[in-house]
Amino acid sequence: MSFLDYGFSQVGGVEYADNVYEILKSNAEKMCNELNDKKMNCYHGDAALVKEELDGYNWFYLFNPFGRDVFKKVINNICESLNRCPRKIWIIYIYIAKISRCYRKNRKICFN
Repeated sequence: MSFLDYGFSQVGGVEYADNVYEILKSNAEKMCNELNDKKMNCYHGDAALVKEELDGYNWFYLFNPFGRDVFKKVINNICESLNRCPRKIWIIYIYIAKISRCYRKNRKICFN
């Protein structure tokens, strides 16, 4: 169910909707109580505004999360985080068909 089950010591989740955030927070508390030394951070708000919080992560899993404009902002925020804290990162994005065209050119994410 969670990256915590696969060896990650810390995971984070961002949720905009109040009711879904409360469920996320409750599930995270239950899961972390069972896993003792593992940590799950829950962020409530607009994913496009999450910036410095990204600096502690290497893996980004986005499951059909939002539209093109927010997606572009989130990817830009991840790139800014990479500039602040150089590290190897992985981005897993499920259902990229919603983005008209996304490709990598000279270490930059580009959109058409």
